[in-house]
Amino acid sequence: MKKLRLPFVVLGIMTISANVSDANVVSLDFRLTSEWPPPAQRYTWDFDYESQQLTTHETLLELRPDSYWNLHIFGRVDSDTTFSVVRNITNETGITWTGYNIFITPPSAGSIPGVQVIPDSIEFTKFKLLTVHDVNPVYRLSGQPFVLNGQSFTMTFDMRTTYYAGQDGAFSDLFDCRPIPEPATVLLLGLGCAFLRWKTQRASGIIVG
Repeated sequence: MKKLRLPFVVLGIMTISANVSDANVVSLDFRLTSEWPPPAQRYTWDFDYESQQLTTHETLLELRPDSYWNLHIFGRVDSDTTFSVVRNITNETGITWTGYNIFITPPSAGSIPGVQVIPDSIEFTKFKLLTVHDVNPVYRLSGQPFVLNGQSFTMTFDMRTTYYAGQDGAFSDLFDCRPIPEPATVLLLGLGCAFLRWKTQRASGIIVG
């Protein structure tokens, strides 16, 4: 009997190990929205369930001093899970970017749990990681080479999400993304907005010339 038990014990260990290693994202969705009406940006995305990797191709078409984009990642996991993200971001705003900020919105009390970026996993082709704040996570990427109009850069990082049985493993989080224009163009952007506002007011008869 002891000889017969050994194969079953080994099989049981292998089964448990397989279940532990098969921690997966079982469904995932991605949205990119902004304060601008389309076509302020365009994007495509794909999630590879075998490699557990989200890949996006994002192109930003407009930018002003207060511009921001909401990146929404949500889905469901079958256990505590880590998956990877590869973001390919293209600048078609006509303005040079000298930095890129990511603000992570913590889930509110009672809401669906969120995901956590693993700071040590962040890599990118253009900027260096300047600062990270853990309380209300802000990832500030800056430094040369800058992203000129028509150029792209890639950002990769890992994300960790915890399984909550009460939410059936659901997770959801928002990222507030803000490209940083070079200082020389900030003034031009401000003057441009002021001119458009003045022109609109003049056309509506508010300003009499």
